Amino acid sequence: QYQEYYARMHGGRAGGPAPVAEPGAATKPGALESNTTWEQQSSHKMCTEIWSQMSKMVKDKIPLEDRKKSFKQLSLKWHPDKNVDNQEVAKSVFQFIQQQKEWFFAEI
Repeated sequence: QYQEYYARMHGGRAGGPAPVAEPGAATKPGALESNTTWEQQSSHKMCTEIWSQMSKMVKDKIPLEDRKKSFKQLSLKWHPDKNVDNQEVAKSVFQFIQQQKEWFFAEI
Protein backbone atom coordinates (compact mmCIF):
# COMPACT_ATOMS: atom_id res chain seq x y z
CA GLN A 1 0.00 0.00 0.00
CA TYR A 2 2.80 2.39 0.85
CA GLN A 3 4.41 1.69 -2.50
CA GLU A 4 1.21 2.78 -4.24
CA TYR A 5 1.12 5.93 -2.13
CA TYR A 6 4.79 6.63 -2.80
CA ALA A 7 4.39 6.17 -6.56
CA ARG A 8 1.26 8.35 -6.57
CA MET A 9 3.05 11.07 -4.62
CA HIS A 10 5.85 11.00 -7.19
CA GLY A 11 3.64 10.99 -10.26
CA GLY A 12 4.15 7.28 -10.90
CA ARG A 13 7.92 7.68 -10.86
CA ALA A 14 9.13 5.89 -7.78
CA GLY A 15 12.74 6.90 -8.43
CA GLY A 16 13.96 3.53 -7.26
CA PRO A 17 12.47 1.03 -4.91
CA ALA A 18 10.03 2.48 -2.45
CA PRO A 19 10.66 1.73 1.20
CA VAL A 20 8.45 -1.07 2.44
CA ALA A 21 7.16 -0.66 5.96
CA GLU A 22 6.64 -3.53 8.32
CA PRO A 23 2.98 -4.29 9.01
CA GLY A 24 1.73 -2.02 11.74
CA ALA A 25 4.70 0.35 11.46
CA ALA A 26 4.39 4.11 11.00
CA THR A 27 4.99 5.20 7.44
CA LYS A 28 6.20 8.77 7.13
CA PRO A 29 5.67 10.28 3.70
CA GLY A 30 8.78 10.29 1.52
CA ALA A 31 10.46 13.32 -0.06
CA LEU A 32 8.95 14.93 -3.14
CA GLU A 33 10.69 15.49 -6.45
CA SER A 34 10.86 19.05 -7.78
CA ASN A 35 8.54 18.43 -10.76
CA THR A 36 5.38 17.47 -8.87
CA THR A 37 1.89 18.81 -9.38
CA TRP A 38 0.05 21.12 -7.02
CA GLU A 39 -2.15 18.22 -5.90
CA GLN A 40 0.87 16.06 -5.09
CA GLN A 41 2.53 18.87 -3.16
CA SER A 42 -0.64 19.62 -1.21
CA SER A 43 -1.35 16.02 -0.31
CA HIS A 44 2.29 15.44 0.66
CA LYS A 45 2.25 18.49 2.93
CA MET A 46 -0.99 17.40 4.60
CA CYS A 47 0.17 13.79 5.01
CA THR A 48 3.42 14.99 6.58
CA GLU A 49 1.54 17.24 9.02
CA ILE A 50 -0.93 14.48 9.90
CA TRP A 51 1.88 11.99 10.38
CA SER A 52 3.62 14.43 12.74
CA GLN A 53 0.43 14.91 14.76
CA MET A 54 -0.19 11.17 14.97
CA SER A 55 3.41 10.44 15.93
CA LYS A 56 3.29 13.04 18.68
CA MET A 57 0.10 11.52 20.08
CA VAL A 58 1.70 8.07 20.16
CA LYS A 59 4.96 9.40 21.59
CA ASP A 60 3.08 11.33 24.28
CA LYS A 61 1.12 8.14 25.10
CA ILE A 62 -2.26 9.73 24.51
CA PRO A 63 -4.99 7.26 25.57
CA LEU A 64 -6.38 4.99 22.87
CA GLU A 65 -9.87 6.46 23.22
CA ASP A 66 -8.56 9.95 22.41
CA ARG A 67 -6.52 8.65 19.47
CA LYS A 68 -9.64 6.94 18.08
CA LYS A 69 -11.57 10.23 18.31
CA SER A 70 -8.76 12.05 16.54
CA PHE A 71 -8.61 9.36 13.85
CA LYS A 72 -12.35 9.59 13.25
CA GLN A 73 -12.20 13.39 13.00
CA LEU A 74 -9.32 13.22 10.51
CA SER A 75 -11.08 10.55 8.47
CA LEU A 76 -14.27 12.60 8.28
CA LYS A 77 -12.38 15.80 7.48
CA TRP A 78 -10.42 14.22 4.63
CA HIS A 79 -13.07 11.91 3.19
CA PRO A 80 -13.22 12.51 -0.60
CA ASP A 81 -17.01 12.88 -0.50
CA LYS A 82 -16.64 15.82 1.89
CA ASN A 83 -14.01 17.52 -0.31
CA VAL A 84 -15.57 17.76 -3.74
CA ASP A 85 -13.35 20.72 -4.69
CA ASN A 86 -10.12 18.81 -4.01
CA GLN A 87 -11.06 15.17 -4.42
CA GLU A 88 -7.61 14.01 -5.55
CA VAL A 89 -5.87 15.59 -2.58
CA ALA A 90 -8.56 14.37 -0.19
CA LYS A 91 -8.38 10.84 -1.62
CA SER A 92 -4.62 10.69 -1.19
CA VAL A 93 -4.72 12.08 2.36
CA PHE A 94 -7.67 9.86 3.33
CA GLN A 95 -5.85 6.76 2.07
CA PHE A 96 -2.74 7.78 3.98
CA ILE A 97 -4.76 8.18 7.18
CA GLN A 98 -6.37 4.76 6.72
CA GLN A 99 -2.94 3.17 6.20
CA GLN A 100 -1.84 4.49 9.61
CA LYS A 101 -4.77 2.95 11.50
CA GLU A 102 -3.11 -0.25 12.73
CA TRP A 103 -0.01 1.57 13.94
CA PHE A 104 -1.96 4.49 15.45
CA PHE A 105 -4.33 2.20 17.39
CA ALA A 106 -1.60 -0.10 18.73
CA GLU A 107 -1.47 -0.31 22.50
CA ILE A 108 1.30 1.81 23.99
